[in-house]
Amino acid sequence: MVIDTQSPQYQQYLNGIDTIGTYYAPRLKLFAKLPVEKKKLWLQKDPLLRKLLKLSYDLHEWAEQHRNEVQI
Repeated sequence: MVIDTQSPQYQQYLNGIDTIGTYYAPRLKLFAKLPVEKKKLWLQKDPLLRKLLKLSYDLHEWAEQHRNEVQI
């Protein structure tokens, strides 16, 4: 598979990940310290965080299953 890392779409995705990381890093530290009920309320009000956490869980599961195949 050939991935064009110079394509505008690829660069947009790459920049988007950086932007989301910068935006959410301090918020995730706060989120982690909250009691479960407050986390649930936050997630109800923040669809981007819900999708980000779901993606993180899915990536973690995939990485665990393929740990020996992929070296980062």
